[in-house]
Parts: sequence; C-alpha cells; structure tokens
Amino acid sequence: MSRPRWRGPSQGDVTLLPISRGAAGLMVLIAVMAAVPAVASPFWLKMVTIALIYSLVVFSVNVLTGFAGLLSFGQAGFVGAGAYAYGVLSVSGLPIPVCVTAGIALPTVLGLLIGLPAARLKGHYLAIGTLGFGVFGAQLLNNMVDITRGPMGLIGIRSPALDRTTWFYLMLAIAVTAMTALVALERRTFLGVMLKSVKGDEIAAEASGLATFAIKLQAFCASACLAGVCGVLLAMYLRFLTPDLFDTGESFRYLMMAVVGGAGSATGGFIAALVLTAVPEVLRLFGETNVRLLVYGVMVLFVLWFVPGGIGGLLDRLAGRKPVFVRPRRDGPRYPGAAASAGATAAPVLAVTSVTKRFGGVTALNAVDLEAVAGEVHGVIGPNGAGKSTLIGCITGVNGIDGGAISFRGRRLDDSGVHARARHGIARTFQKIRLCQHLTVFENVALGLAARWFRSRAGYLRLLTPLSSPAVAAPVFAALEAAGIADIAAAQVSSLPYGRRHFVELARALVARPEVLLLDEPATGLSASERRALMTLVKGYAAAGAVVVLVEHDLDMVGRVCDRVTVLEHGRRIFTGTPLEAQHHPEVVRAYLGSFEFAAGNDDHAPAA
Repeated sequence: MSRPRWRGPSQGDVTLLPISRGAAGLMVLIAVMAAVPAVASPFWLKMVTIALIYSLVVFSVNVLTGFAGLLSFGQAGFVGAGAYAYGVLSVSGLPIPVCVTAGIALPTVLGLLIGLPAARLKGHYLAIGTLGFGVFGAQLLNNMVDITRGPMGLIGIRSPALDRTTWFYLMLAIAVTAMTALVALERRTFLGVMLKSVKGDEIAAEASGLATFAIKLQAFCASACLAGVCGVLLAMYLRFLTPDLFDTGESFRYLMMAVVGGAGSATGGFIAALVLTAVPEVLRLFGETNVRLLVYGVMVLFVLWFVPGGIGGLLDRLAGRKPVFVRPRRDGPRYPGAAASAGATAAPVLAVTSVTKRFGGVTALNAVDLEAVAGEVHGVIGPNGAGKSTLIGCITGVNGIDGGAISFRGRRLDDSGVHARARHGIARTFQKIRLCQHLTVFENVALGLAARWFRSRAGYLRLLTPLSSPAVAAPVFAALEAAGIADIAAAQVSSLPYGRRHFVELARALVARPEVLLLDEPATGLSASERRALMTLVKGYAAAGAVVVLVEHDLDMVGRVCDRVTVLEHGRRIFTGTPLEAQHHPEVVRAYLGSFEFAAGNDDHAPAA
C-alpha cells in the first residue's frame, strides 16, 4: 500500500522569500578585514591575528554549544592536543604536512573517544565530564616533560617559510570570512533546523526521525577537529608553546567568548574574541593586569542581563533580520485533500502483542494487545493512570518494553530506536507538547521532513536544502494548511497560545506522511471550533489510508471519530470493540464510563439486533 498523501501546493503555489539579508554585512566584514593590515600597527596586527585564531576556536565551541546544545568545558584540551602534536613532531624534524595531519587527527580521535560517553550525558554531568578532560589534558602537558618539556615550554617549532604576520593574517581573514558565510548559509538550510532542534528538544527531534546520539557524536568530532586546526595554527604562529596556554582557564575564556559573541554567531564570535584578546593588553598599558578576570566577568554579566542573544543577536536585531520562511499564495487551498487510498487491508498495520512495561515495582502495562488496520481511527481510553501514554511511548520506542512484541507491517520493532521507528512511518504527538520554542512554526514543522527524507541514505544529500526551496516549502505548507495554521508560519512558537501549539505538533507529524499516526490527548486545551477542525483532520487522514491511534479523554470526540476503541484499566486491556459496544460493556461501565452516552455519529457501529 502507498503511503498516505496530502495534495500540497505546487511550486507555482509557493512564494519564495529572499534569504540573503546578511549579504551586505558580509561585504562590510570583508572590507574591514582587507583594511586592517593598512591601518594597524604590527603589534595590533598581531593581536588581531591571534583574535582570528581564537574566533575559530569560538566557532568550534559553537558547534557544540551554540548548535547542538552541548556545554563543554574542555575545549582548550583539544586545542592543546592539536598544538602539541604539531609542535612535538615539528621539532623532531618531520615534514610539515605530516605534522599538520597529526595535529588535526589527534584531537579528532580524542573527540570521538570523549564523545562516545559524553554524548549520552546531559546538563551538569556533561559539563563535569568535559571539565575532567580539560584538567587531565593540562596536567598531562605539564608532566610529560620528556615529550612536551613541561612548564619550560616547547621551542623551535617550525612553520611554513612565509612571512608570519601578513600570510597568517590573510589566511585567517579568509577562513573567518568563509566561516561566517557558511554559518549564515547553515542557518537557512534544513541542517540548521536539524541542529537547533537537537538543542531545543532532543526527544522531539528523535521522534521526528533524527538520530540525536549520532548527531551529538558528530558534533563532538567536528568541534574537536576544528579545535585541532586552531591548535596547529597557534603553534605555527607563536612557535613556542607552554601548558598554561591550554589550561582550564582558557576553556572558560573560550566559552566566555562564545557567550558574549552569541550562540551560533560567527561574526559575534570574532568581535568577542577580538575584544577579550585585546582586554589584557589594554589593561597592561595601564598597569592593571590583575583585574582581567573581573573585567571578563562584568562583560559576561552585562551580556546576560542586557543583550541575552550576545553580540550576534544584537547585530541581527540592528539589521532587522527575521526568521526565514516561505509564504503560500492566498488563493491556495487552505485544507489540502487526501490522495485516493490504495485501499484498506484486513492485515493489521500496527500490532501490539502481550506488551508488558514495568517501572520499578509498578506494572504500567500488563500483557496489553492492540491491532490497528489501515484506514481506521483506533481509540485508546481509560481512567488516569491506566497506561495510555505509556502504551504510546512503547510503540514509538521512548519506553522500552519488558515483555511482548510490537510489529509494524509484520516487522518486529522491539530493538528499533525512536528515530528508526519514525523513519519506518510511525509519527506521534505528545501529551505534554514538545516543540522547539526558539524556532518558528515553519521550522518546527520542517523538522518532520527528517523522518520522510532519511528513510533512505539518499536523504542525507538534502541536508543543505534551503528552507525556501520548493522541496521544503511545498510539503511543509501542505501540512500547515491541513492543520489550518499556514497563516502563522513565521510566528515564533513561544508566542503561540496552547491550542495552536497542538496543531503545530500535529503538522510536524503530518509532514512525514506516516502510515501510523499516534495522537496523545490532542484535544487538550482546544476550543470547540478547534476540536471540530481536529476531528475533521483525524477522520480525513485515516480515510487517506493511514492508521490513527487516538488517546483521548474527550469521549464525545472518541465516539464521533473512532472506528474501534481499546479500553485500559490499571495497565490491563479490558475491552476492544466499537464505541457503542464499549458503552454497554459491563467492565467498561464499571471501570470508566459510568452512564456516559456516546454522541451520535457512529451508529453504523451499533451491535446488530
């Protein structure tokens, strides 16, 4: 059977907005970079050159912190590994290309080894883990005197036979400018949405088809690799290394530069690196070298209080830079229709067989069975604590199971991760809404394309697809129009009322075109008109050939849209049948329904006389 399809707007129905708002700023940056050698003294040219190296280090921090949301206090360890690998081999007389390769390879391998356990950590555990690496690295450089010469310093480091001041400055200026352009491009592509979603809500990203552990591990390796490049450049430029250049204090300084510069901002990172590199030299002119850390602290506090987005965020506001989105033509369809179904089949698409789930001594699910066929809306109801949301979590892989089996089109999913099940064609919404608050509605919904694209390896070729391209715009606006929220595509999710956020989450699930759509209490907080729109959407999507599993406390809605219901009580299945049959089943009445009367609308499910 083909996947359910919504007729979305064609390429002619989508108006693409310009995305190169930062082009003028990039030209200004290039002009400033070109003018520095002509106006700066040798001393300040050296300061700017070192600041350029540090701005690349800041970018390596931003790969972890600004993009992937991983807080690292050990970045100086990776820079030091690259610098000393290059320096030690250079002093030993090996060819410079070999030294450069080693200086980049060593921190990359360390990034992989550190990232394997660290990418599984969160919050302060991650910070402490990376801090431990930074402390260990600094002590190693101090104590391996036979190799690094310890506190005495490593001297005699060779660098390419070019003028250090001019060559290094020009090379670094080009690199930083290119990095700024790449960051601006990344922010406007699907890759940018993917990275920001991992930072914003890891569970939502995983449920949308992203392998978050792999992404974080790749971020660790990429960050360590770039830090190694910076270490090599620093060793080439200074030609003298001491361990105190890479102690934990330097890691905090790099992080400070990233905070002051703004998360994910290459331009802001360069300005912050320039300012924080110049501060000690300016203080030295006035004989106040002991207040450096005090000045750093005041600067960070000022940014946190008055410019929370850092220098990069301030520049965005001054430039009037708005989120990138695309706008459908007003004459386009508000609710795209569903393509004709290939026909429902009697074989279950989703099969839950004797699934048991325990949390410590509490059995949340006890040998629960559920089968759903294509084209039906299957309700799951029961009192609070019956295990309904736990069942949804087990089907999607968020909760592991302690017994039984879960199958999708006859294929066991027991060992598949959350992202793998999403790519198979199982999408969900959450009881507690999970959206990336700092992204727009359009960007949140675009995230759902991951499950659709990454079903094959060819999908990874689309990572750099611009958000304004028809490949992204058409399916996203089809889902937005289906959910009735195309008019708020550019709105920040954090500014939306609760009910609208439900529809954003639903649109994110729809854009993946799943064969199984799991809705966990989607009617919570909705107005009467929004509930009617939700019921129309649910019935329409099931009619397109999909399976919709609906967990809901609104029994009126269940009676109107569900073909069959499964009733849970204390983790046990006590009934499966039509809504009207459930109304008269004695165990259901006793456990949950009481004297409730289902609304009319599903009379064809009434038991035969």
